[in-house]
Amino acid sequence: MFRLLRYFSLTSLISIAIAAAVLSLLYRRNALNNLVVMGEANNRALTQTLANSLRPTLNSYLAVAQTLPTAQLREHPQREAFQAAIVGHLQGLSVVKVKVYDLKGRTLFSTEAKQIGDDKSGNRGFQGARDGIVRSELVHRDRFSAFEQEIADRDLLSTYIPVWSALGGGVEAVFEVYDDVTPFLVFINQTQRLAVFWVVGIFGLLYAFLFLIVRHADGVIRNQYHEREAAEEALRLWQATLERRVEERTLALASANLGLEAEMAERKLTEERLRHSEKMQAVGQLAGGVAHDFNNQLTPILGYSEMLMNRLDDPALQKFASHIRTAATRAADLTNQLLAFSRKGNYISVTVDIHKVIAEVIALLEHSLDKRIEIRQQLEANPHTVLGDPTQIQNALLNLAVNARDAMPGGGKLTFTTSVVEQQADPADPESLAGRYLEVCVVDTGTGMTAETQKHLFEPFFTTKPVGQGTGLGLAAVHGAVKNHHGRVQVKSQLGMGSTFAVLLPLLESAQAGLEEEPAPAPVQGQARILLVDDEDLVRQIASDLLRSFGYKVTTCENGEEAVGYYRQSWEHIDLVILDMVMPRMGGRETFLAMRSINPKVKAILVSGHSLGDEAQQVLDEGGLAWVQKPFNRTQLSRQVAEALQRG
Repeated sequence: MFRLLRYFSLTSLISIAIAAAVLSLLYRRNALNNLVVMGEANNRALTQTLANSLRPTLNSYLAVAQTLPTAQLREHPQREAFQAAIVGHLQGLSVVKVKVYDLKGRTLFSTEAKQIGDDKSGNRGFQGARDGIVRSELVHRDRFSAFEQEIADRDLLSTYIPVWSALGGGVEAVFEVYDDVTPFLVFINQTQRLAVFWVVGIFGLLYAFLFLIVRHADGVIRNQYHEREAAEEALRLWQATLERRVEERTLALASANLGLEAEMAERKLTEERLRHSEKMQAVGQLAGGVAHDFNNQLTPILGYSEMLMNRLDDPALQKFASHIRTAATRAADLTNQLLAFSRKGNYISVTVDIHKVIAEVIALLEHSLDKRIEIRQQLEANPHTVLGDPTQIQNALLNLAVNARDAMPGGGKLTFTTSVVEQQADPADPESLAGRYLEVCVVDTGTGMTAETQKHLFEPFFTTKPVGQGTGLGLAAVHGAVKNHHGRVQVKSQLGMGSTFAVLLPLLESAQAGLEEEPAPAPVQGQARILLVDDEDLVRQIASDLLRSFGYKVTTCENGEEAVGYYRQSWEHIDLVILDMVMPRMGGRETFLAMRSINPKVKAILVSGHSLGDEAQQVLDEGGLAWVQKPFNRTQLSRQVAEALQRG
């Protein structure tokens, strides 16, 4: 019953929608016919008025115009006088152009002088007017010249009207009047859309209401049917129980065993789901947690390798220490890439080396791409810097590369190219660019795309991948990131011929010199008393050793509570506090606030294995002097300490 009524109501809704569309089209057709009739009547009245009021001038002008060539006629004083008289009658009207033709179709007069001399003999409207029949038609013009001025995107009613001889003869000339009816058509379109909206909306609500009622009724009927079946089944079972008690007990025991097995299976499934849910929650924290712990371990490796390099005299041992530092630095770069890749919403605007970003993307891809996919580079842009957010740009290129990978299931070539291009503004394209741009192309030799797919490529949630294998948000995010950088994404693709995604970003030419490698600055020496607070023994040890090597006196504490207690007793003898943000029992912010309550002018530097987050930024806003990312090297640490001591 429910299915039958549902199909009936759905058919009714479709019929109503079709009826609404037909009525809308009939309304539009009738409105347009009325508009043409009304406009034609107005134009006929206007032409009659012009012919009557300007009869002497018209006859005189026609006599002169038929004898002069086009070039002389355009400059003839009598044409200018005739035009002035017509323009005077058109003041306050919606008429935008008037033309006069002789019976051969030659344009003797037009409010646009350049159109004088045009041949209209083949026009059906002119032919009808020459035979004494008024003809009108609605036309749309993207560009239109009205009284020597250009107007755009207008709907016009063009009416050809015969002008009869004043002596009672036949047609002596043909007028063509252009009337601007754009406001009327806009009103008709709005009325049509509004009517369709209300009709479809009202009947849609009625359909939904009917659907809910039918569904409820069907549910009641189904429940009654099931209850009746259950009662009959219970009666049959009761009769069977009376007849065969032993068999019923055996069946009851078997049923109990089955129920217990089903319950155990359900419980096991629930436990699996719970474990999976907890696992997914842990994955959400994995990136930041791994990076933080890994940075804590890298800090002493990097610090002690630098100290070894400075203290060893044996070149071979110095080389070994240098290799340790290089490996630690590369590992730190990996953790920083992980932190940058997982950061969401914190957009910055800095000088970005596109070639370096491409190298980072390739480094990420090399461990995840199919070995049958060959990665190539052709980086020719010079300069190759832009202004923007490196994380956004990296994620955009990574999304393009991942899409290219998915388009090559059997392997292929993935190529990154860069070049500097000059863009010219195109008035017909509102999204066209102008100026010098850095073009980054991601090219694959995959399956390619159809033209229809390319039309919807950057629409959110549009995807050609199977269900469960794509969200449809990757390319939409690329488009949004490039737009944020005032750039553009262009696509070229054919089925079976691969795809090319070209990202255009505004070129930053002045920053190229600033990207050149500079010699590492020497550590800054100093004399001050520093309180170092960190829960990691190795980090605390290497940081204190580095600080002492710079000339500072260092006191260490392994947690926030111990540090606050020591600071309360000795704050007058402490020049600077170096404070880890993530510690058990009392975190970095709580420790800083407690110290500030003791000494409002406390100087503190924050260190963390995480990237600069909301909590660290809050401490900086509350008076913290600087933030140092783990793992730090001796030069970074010495300069941050020196700068903090000089402030305040």
